[in-house]
Amino acid sequence: MQRRDSLKILGIAGAASLLFPGLAQGAQVSAVASGSSKLLQPLAALTASPWRALSQANRRRLYAMQTATHGGQRGRADALRRLDRYFSFFAPDAKLYGYTELSAVSVSQAKGSYEALFLASDGMLVSDEMIVAGPMAAQRYHVLSRFDGAFFGRQFNDDFIALRGQDIFEMDAGSAARIAKRWANHDHAYRVSQMPAPGQTPQAAAAEGAKLAQWLNGPLDEARIYDWIDRFQTTFNDLRGVGSVASLAQDRTGTLAAHFIAGCPLDGGAAATVEAHLRRWFVLMPDVTLVIEGRVGVANFGAFRWRATGRLATEGDARLGVDSVAVTQTGETIFRFTSEGLVDHVWTHHHAPASLQN
Repeated sequence: MQRRDSLKILGIAGAASLLFPGLAQGAQVSAVASGSSKLLQPLAALTASPWRALSQANRRRLYAMQTATHGGQRGRADALRRLDRYFSFFAPDAKLYGYTELSAVSVSQAKGSYEALFLASDGMLVSDEMIVAGPMAAQRYHVLSRFDGAFFGRQFNDDFIALRGQDIFEMDAGSAARIAKRWANHDHAYRVSQMPAPGQTPQAAAAEGAKLAQWLNGPLDEARIYDWIDRFQTTFNDLRGVGSVASLAQDRTGTLAAHFIAGCPLDGGAAATVEAHLRRWFVLMPDVTLVIEGRVGVANFGAFRWRATGRLATEGDARLGVDSVAVTQTGETIFRFTSEGLVDHVWTHHHAPASLQN
C-alpha cells in the first residue's frame, strides 16, 4: 500500500482520538462531567474534544440555513427573499463545488443557478443526516417541492418533485462562522427521472442524470467511499489476539498502523506518537468494537457517526476480566480520502463516554 507523506488529524485535546488518533495544537483537556465514575476519567481525558462548543454552534447554524429555504408566500418577491437568506450563510468569497467538473464556482455564480430553483418551487429542505466535527460538517437531505414554471429546460404546472443529495461544509473561522467551502453531491439521476423531456422515458432520463452526476460530483463515487469506510470499521474491529491486555493492544495497534498510519507524520510529529496513543486506547479498552451508524459520501470525503463499545481494564490487569466495566462512546468523524483510498486528513468529534452499568 502506498505510504502517505502527511496526515492531518484534528479534534482531540492534548491526546489522540479513537479514530486515527491525533493532537489538537494548544487545546485543553475538557473536565470530566460531574458525577462520572473515576473509572471513566482516563478514557474521558484521552478522547476529550476541544470542539464540543464549536460543533454545537455550527450544527445550529446549518439547521438555521435549512429553515431559511422554507417557503412562505408564493411569488417572485418571496422566492428572492428566501434565496438571499440562504446565501447569507455563505462567506462572500466562499467556493462551491459540484456545479462544474472539478472546479469551484463563486457565491454569485451559484446564486444565479439557484435563482431558477427558488422561483420555480416552494420546497422545504429536510436534513436526514447531520454530522459535525468542529469546522467541518456533512449533511444528507431531501427536498419536496411544488414546481410551477420553467426549471432545467422543463415546464411544470404545480407538480410535486422530490430532490435529494449530500453536502460537505467547511466553516470559516470568523465570529459569524459562515460557510467557506461546500462540496455538493446532487442525486441528478433521481431528479431527472422525475422530469423527463417530451418523449423520454423516466429510465432514459435517470441514465442522463447519472452521467451528469458522474461529471459534476467528482472522481470518487459514493459507493467507493462507503467501501473504504467499511474497510476501516472491519480493520478497527479485528480482535485476533487472545493474550494479555498489552499484547492485544499491540496487535490491534499494529493492524491499524499497517493499513492507515504507517510512516505518516502527524502535524510534524512522528508516526510513533500516533501509534503510542492507539496503544493507550486499546490498553484502556482492549476489546473495543466500532459500529458505523450513519454515513455521507461527497467528492473525496467520507463522513460517519459511530458508536464504540467495550470493557475498561485497569492498566495493571494481565487480562480483561469478565467483571470489567462496560462502556460506550459515540462520535462524529469526517475523512478526506486520496484516490487510492488512503486518508490524508481527519476531523473527529467525540461525545463523552458513559458506563453501560448501573
